[in-house]
Amino acid sequence: MLLSLITGCELKSPTVPKWDTSLLLPLTDATYSLSSFTKQAGAQSVIIENGIASYVFESSYKTFDIGDTLQVRDTNVVSTSSAEDYLKIPAFNSSASQSLGNIATASGITLPGGTSQLPEFTGIRSPAFVFPALTDIESVTVATGGIEISVANNTGVTFTDISIVLTDDAGGTATSISTVTLPLVGAGTTVTAILPLAGKTFSSALTAAITDGKILSQTATVNTANLISFSISPAADLKFSRARARFGAQLIERNGTLSISGDVIERLRQFKLKQGGITVVLRNGFPLSGTATLQLPKATKASAFFSVSSPVAPNSSATVSSSLVDYLFETESDEKSVAYKFLISTNASANFVTIESDSILSGTFRTQGFVASFIEGQLKPTVFELSSEDILLDFFDGLDSSSRGRFFAPRAETTIRNSIGFGVSSTPTYITVNDKRVPTASQVLLRNGISVPIDVAAQGIQQFQLDTLNSNIAAAVEILPNKIRIIGTARLNPQRAFGMVYDTSGAVLDFKFILPLQLSAIELVGEDTSSLAAIDLGTTQGLAVTFTVQNAIPANAALRTVFLGIDQKPLYIDSAKTIPFTLPRGNATTLIAAAPLAATGFSSGETTTVVSYDLTATEIERLKQAKFVISRVGVDTKQAGTPRKINVRESDKLKLKAVAKITYRINA
Repeated sequence: MLLSLITGCELKSPTVPKWDTSLLLPLTDATYSLSSFTKQAGAQSVIIENGIASYVFESSYKTFDIGDTLQVRDTNVVSTSSAEDYLKIPAFNSSASQSLGNIATASGITLPGGTSQLPEFTGIRSPAFVFPALTDIESVTVATGGIEISVANNTGVTFTDISIVLTDDAGGTATSISTVTLPLVGAGTTVTAILPLAGKTFSSALTAAITDGKILSQTATVNTANLISFSISPAADLKFSRARARFGAQLIERNGTLSISGDVIERLRQFKLKQGGITVVLRNGFPLSGTATLQLPKATKASAFFSVSSPVAPNSSATVSSSLVDYLFETESDEKSVAYKFLISTNASANFVTIESDSILSGTFRTQGFVASFIEGQLKPTVFELSSEDILLDFFDGLDSSSRGRFFAPRAETTIRNSIGFGVSSTPTYITVNDKRVPTASQVLLRNGISVPIDVAAQGIQQFQLDTLNSNIAAAVEILPNKIRIIGTARLNPQRAFGMVYDTSGAVLDFKFILPLQLSAIELVGEDTSSLAAIDLGTTQGLAVTFTVQNAIPANAALRTVFLGIDQKPLYIDSAKTIPFTLPRGNATTLIAAAPLAATGFSSGETTTVVSYDLTATEIERLKQAKFVISRVGVDTKQAGTPRKINVRESDKLKLKAVAKITYRINA
């Protein structure tokens, strides 16, 4: 029986068990503060003042730069030296003597010897005083002046009214070229006189002779061997119209000034160049070689003054240019010019050369492109236009028309920092503009009904504020501007003062536009992007996404997430790509309650909002493709549609966590 029972039963094979299990996978973990939202509103920063959160829009720009305005006017100076004025004929000094006995013989008189009382003798004459040849001179035609003659009387007797004739014996022909009468030539004295030669020519062969005169009645010791000597040399005022000679080495020097005033620069005490140079054109009309040099004794670099030289060939020109960058200039007492020194050194001529008096040595100095890196001096009052790129405000793009008149104490702060060594007088005008409206709306910001004049001292700072108590800033904000425009003028050095200024100097205008948060904002958005790890959804039975939001900000908020593919572009539910894969679905938002408020207007805690979404099969398939998720949190400052002021602390945060709960079927 037992066997029959056993054999009569059918035993089934054992089965594998099946069951469900869950896995929690974090999607997003983000924290938002007020600055997270304002980044999308064009504000550079948020400040907390007395518990009030304020958006701050800032701009800093130079109302003007000095830059290349420190220009010194180009100048052109010609310095000319003529041969007549400066070139000297070779120096000479020739002497000749005659004895008293020769003079007595030539005069036809007899002089007693020894000490005796002499009678008066008239008609005194002398043989020719023959001077040694002037070896460096062939001929000189005199323009002005003449030859200086010195008579040294060592005869022991006194002469009066002596007439002396200078004769040129060139070519064997004696030609009288000048005369002079000496009223008194005392015994033992030397008398000097000028033999005028204007319009006359003398050569290397000169003689002189006494043609008339007297020996006074006198007591004298007579020695007929005693001498009277004549010496000739060029007179100090001798200038030639033509000379043929061997000229010696000479130095010609001219001093003058270069004008350095400019269109902006009125007076200067010193300046340093960052740009500019000088060109010197040298013209040598002499048949002598030499070197021309231009010096600027008060233009120094590394303790050395500026000097540039160039050789100059006979009867030719030369041009030399030189940079003056980094040279420090000191000006003359007129504070409008710089001293220069022009020198030409001529070389000695080994051969005889002919030079006309109208031969010219000249230097033309041309300064070019002088721009200073700094000056100490006086700039004339100069007007600069204030202009800048518009300050863009996209903050107001998120505001609706009900915002007007509901802003809480907006203000604008301006600081002008003047790094120039001169005062600046300025009248900046601020204009708020909404050019997205038709017609364009604009409002000029005024303080007490007028534009704000600002006087900033040299190296000074000036500040002012436009607020709801002293200006029309509330009205200027109520047009919901998308731009702030700054225009006007600035006047540099209106007092015509002396000062120091660098080319890097300027006047900087710092502008700060402050909007406390009492706004009818449609949405202030904060955004966080997270990457998703690979998820194995092969045996998924179900998937739910849960969002937990802890909000300590006293403002309503809204949450939306968007899932992105590997290209970081949104994924779509439908094949037509019209329905993006978002949570909540259809681009809706999850509402997040504001934090509770205490009597102080600050939050007294936080609210917690939890919301879950069960994904459809299609959504699960899209999640398989997702590589990134964007969480967008929008904060709305309205309460029941009414704008209100909210007080926000730095510690007030909105924390968001998103977790995917994945249900798997084991052994499905």
